[in-house]
Amino acid sequence: MPHIYILELAEANYFIGRCEDTEDLNEKLDNHFLGKEEMLDRFNKHVSLPVVRVDKFIRNITAKGETDCLIAYILLYGTFKVHTNLYCYRCGHVGHYKRNCLSRWHKNDFEIED
Repeated sequence: MPHIYILELAEANYFIGRCEDTEDLNEKLDNHFLGKEEMLDRFNKHVSLPVVRVDKFIRNITAKGETDCLIAYILLYGTFKVHTNLYCYRCGHVGHYKRNCLSRWHKNDFEIED
């Protein structure tokens, strides 16, 4: 099961990221602090705010848990202060990445031909 991590960024912003295993989690966190890990938001735009600290990380979380965590942070801090890459860049849904996407429809409403 995947893990999610929540980073506090400068200017009271937050980034919620996802990874598949614990070794990847440690590497991703190190790279975020060094500025080597790219942070994209749900609009596929680069988030360039520096990382202040790790707010929390949750191991072995379900897709519903990811969504609940995202909603909780949005309700606490607002839509424009919470950045995430929990969304699939292909279909726009949460709970999986583009490489695992089974949807036939792109998030911009056109059919994907494989």
